Amino acid sequence: MRRGLVVFDRDWPNIEIGQAWARAHASFDNAAAELCIGYTRAAPNLLELRLEVRQMITWLDAARRLGRRQPEGATLGNLAVAYGRLGEFQRSIDLSNQYLNIARETGDADAEARALNNLGIGNRARGDYQSAVTYFEQGLTIARSVENLRLEGKILTNLSGMAGDRGDPHAGIALGEEALTVLKQAGNQRDIAVVLGNIGSSYYKLGKIRRALSIQRQVLAIYQEIGDRESEGIILSSLANSYDALRLASRAIDLYKRALAIAREVGDARNEGNTLYNLSGTQYRLGKRTEAIETVGNAIQVLDRIRDPLLTKARDRLAGWTTAGYRRP
Repeated sequence: MRRGLVVFDRDWPNIEIGQAWARAHASFDNAAAELCIGYTRAAPNLLELRLEVRQMITWLDAARRLGRRQPEGATLGNLAVAYGRLGEFQRSIDLSNQYLNIARETGDADAEARALNNLGIGNRARGDYQSAVTYFEQGLTIARSVENLRLEGKILTNLSGMAGDRGDPHAGIALGEEALTVLKQAGNQRDIAVVLGNIGSSYYKLGKIRRALSIQRQVLAIYQEIGDRESEGIILSSLANSYDALRLASRAIDLYKRALAIAREVGDARNEGNTLYNLSGTQYRLGKRTEAIETVGNAIQVLDRIRDPLLTKARDRLAGWTTAGYRRP
């Protein structure tokens, strides 16, 4: 992947110029619309690293105009991912369902597995874990049947994260290790970083904080090397949680603020809301009650906009801090 990024970045100015021309002509020129499809399908993972989310949506919308079913389905799937990154989970789910219908209509088993994985991600983000697990398991069965190692590993990674969400970090580690074995065969460093992040999170939940920190530092190094700003922001927030658990509050606050800056830069509303929530807890424990109340209030605004399941806890936290007598935890 690193070599691919070097080549991609070298050609990036030409890619931007070419796609801009194709997008401008796509509504009345089928050849231009075909080029839009080509630009968005040739290297979607690289585009995800190099395009701001709303710019990615603009590229993908242009690619839909030709109306061919399989390319349209792939574009819908990429749009679902993009809207999920913005925190628009219901829209992501709706697009994934359209993608799933096209995959089944055209008999594209690989696309069906991808659509099911997207639906799992969307439902997990909404807090509907049972539906998410069902979609992930269905997608995993199909991915294995078509021998798509990378997709198999990514779905196992998502199941690993789900296990942590549901309070079973031991299962999270076991599934993460299984995913890691598969993904090492597929050879994508970014995918490996994601599953390592899940494994680190599971160790954090088991109270093995220094083990978690060691893994999280590895993950941060990978994201920084490949220039994945969105994921860098997410892992910085996880590192901050670990330092906070070790009562290294000043280090934690510095990392939370770095994570927030990146989340706002790339439009990652979910990480912004989660990071604000966690930062407020650290501030409160330091006796910075006014700052903590302001921070959790900001978290509520973000979480409410995207209807994140953490919203209820954030509201309860604010109510507890503003209605009860002040006491340091």
